[in-house]
Amino acid sequence: MREYVFEGEQGEKLSRYLGRVLPELGRGYFRELLKNKDIKINGARVSQDTPLFCGDIVAVYAQETRLQKIKTETALETPHIIVYRKPRGITTEEFSTRIAAFQEGIKVCHRLDTNTEGLLVFARTPDAYDSIKEAFKNNYIHKYYLARVMGNIKDASMLKAYLVKDEKKGIVKILDHKTENAVPISTVLNPLEYDTVSNTSLVEVELITGKTHQIRAHLAHIGYPIVGDPKYGDFIFNRTAGKEKQMLTAYKLTFSFPNGSILCYLNKKEITIQPDFD
Repeated sequence: MREYVFEGEQGEKLSRYLGRVLPELGRGYFRELLKNKDIKINGARVSQDTPLFCGDIVAVYAQETRLQKIKTETALETPHIIVYRKPRGITTEEFSTRIAAFQEGIKVCHRLDTNTEGLLVFARTPDAYDSIKEAFKNNYIHKYYLARVMGNIKDASMLKAYLVKDEKKGIVKILDHKTENAVPISTVLNPLEYDTVSNTSLVEVELITGKTHQIRAHLAHIGYPIVGDPKYGDFIFNRTAGKEKQMLTAYKLTFSFPNGSILCYLNKKEITIQPDFD
């Protein structure tokens, strides 16, 4: 059984939501589950493609053997780490469970949002795991994202603000001034191109601090929400433009391990992938 808490746009259809969070389900199997009333919303069985509302609990009683396989793409493999490309629509926890099923002893070192695709680092040994976790803490690993956002961003900038988690709603809030429980965040923004037809910009984002939903919420806070973002995006724009994919990809990793680290050989490597925005 898979269980999800709906946090998207009010009234989004069950089929569209499950297509995002459980893409391996497939449309045919989804219709079969509805027919057999093997999907529950807030504990009640449903037999139709019904709209969802914030906080709804969706339980899917699917047979694991009938779920479609998630494609695994390897971006880098060394004796200490493997970097995979996580598809959008699957949680980091679920993806790492699937990887661990055929890679014994492997352990995920960080996370990406469910609807964010991109590079995810796994450690192959306990020493490598400890080194990677320490590296993220000390910014020895540099994470870069590509995003398509609404509006025309003209200038590169270093964005600074404060982030507060709302655990009950499953969202974060960005503030310009420090308040209780707020943590400082820094996000580097570099515009790459502007599309006049769609009035959207392609931007490179470097995470200096890596907090929950930081890029998505920070860009929305300054008035440039990510196209297709179901939580912080412009729902009317996304619906009108037919944009269901969250256009955010963790596309590049570089390294600056100190001398003496077992992973300092990675300093010569730059890992990149092409974003899936089509």
